[in-house]
Amino acid sequence: MRNQRLRDLIGDQVRAHPEVKSVESVDHGKAGRVQKVTFTDGVVVELLITSTSPAGGDDHAQPEKIVTKQRG
Repeated sequence: MRNQRLRDLIGDQVRAHPEVKSVESVDHGKAGRVQKVTFTDGVVVELLITSTSPAGGDDHAQPEKIVTKQRG
């Protein structure tokens, strides 16, 4: 799963929590893009999502190929 889809998924899951006031994407330049989570009590947490691929792995110039697996 590429970073943008993972950020969206995590944002959706975190927003569902009743004590979360907001979730926003914040770009910190070379330091990366974070999901900034603000809670109703004023606490702020920044989630940095990173990824790696093996040598010869995912080509980000191509559209993401979504793979699913049936549980057996």
